[in-house]
Amino acid sequence: MAAVCGSSGIASLFSQAAFAAESDIADGKIVRFDFAGLQSMAQALAKKPWGGAPGPLPDTLANLTPQAYNSIQYDAAHSLWNGVANRQLDIQFFHVGMGFRRRVRMFSVDTTTHLAREIHFRPELFKYNDAGVDTTQLEGQSDLGFAGFRVFKAPL
Repeated sequence: MAAVCGSSGIASLFSQAAFAAESDIADGKIVRFDFAGLQSMAQALAKKPWGGAPGPLPDTLANLTPQAYNSIQYDAAHSLWNGVANRQLDIQFFHVGMGFRRRVRMFSVDTTTHLAREIHFRPELFKYNDAGVDTTQLEGQSDLGFAGFRVFKAPL
């Protein structure tokens, strides 16, 4: 399952909390994941103040109008569990931009091997339609992360 983490302790806590099947969009370094590690991370984060301003966005995203932002759609062909037979749910990610400036990191954790891989931002995960986004400004910006995610019933 996708897991998320952002700058805040709560978001980081949830980043390691969910589990899923192997994903073809997870492209990050493979790291070990277990519940004891999650507990340690939560305890360490609970002792720190929340902080961190969102990083700057490329101009093409920072200056989006609400209408332009709403025209950006996640490409369903890249849903997190798209290749899993008989899946019950679909996971898709929201694009950063406009007022959504805080980066949220996403991970896919294999429940069999307990290995996690980050899912990095890539422009090809989205359909930009008529948003007017200059995607050349987004190439190589894998650290942009996502604005969030949505879970819904998989199409039949």
